[in-house]
Amino acid sequence: MILASAGTATFLVRKAWWDTDDIPALQDAIASGKGFDGTDEYDPVRDDHTNLPAKAEPLQILLADGAEATAPKTDIRIVRWTAEEKELSVTSSRPLRLAIRLLDYAAWHVEVNGKAVTPESPETTAQMILPLPAETERIRIRFVDTPDRVWGEMVSGGAGVAFLALLLFRRKAARTQ
Repeated sequence: MILASAGTATFLVRKAWWDTDDIPALQDAIASGKGFDGTDEYDPVRDDHTNLPAKAEPLQILLADGAEATAPKTDIRIVRWTAEEKELSVTSSRPLRLAIRLLDYAAWHVEVNGKAVTPESPETTAQMILPLPAETERIRIRFVDTPDRVWGEMVSGGAGVAFLALLLFRRKAARTQ
């Protein structure tokens, strides 16, 4: 069953993709660790991915509203940067805004110094921007389960249990004949 599923998935990805260069290009983009890439149907509602920088660093310091024209002296330490969790420490001499190479989907939970915050975004994109005061801040961003994901997991689990029950029932019925 697993081999059949894996074989089917491999075939569909390699043969059903509209442009055969897309998969290697996506693999290269992911491996390089830079930029935003995607299609409109997977963007957050208020995002236009064509307005995002093509090659973006994971973190970028932006001037705070009404701040001086030069960026403050800042020390940024990335503690963890995985697909589902980002953790960093930011120390700054002045207030700043930190642009994170991450789109603000509902499943992202953002904490600054242990307190939940709602990230800001530019008008035409959903890129996360965090306004930070002048001090050391610990930032943690986690991908959490949303109600639709929980329901999906429950439905999938229920279907798996029902499938196993049917298999056992069929085996038992076959033995009694």
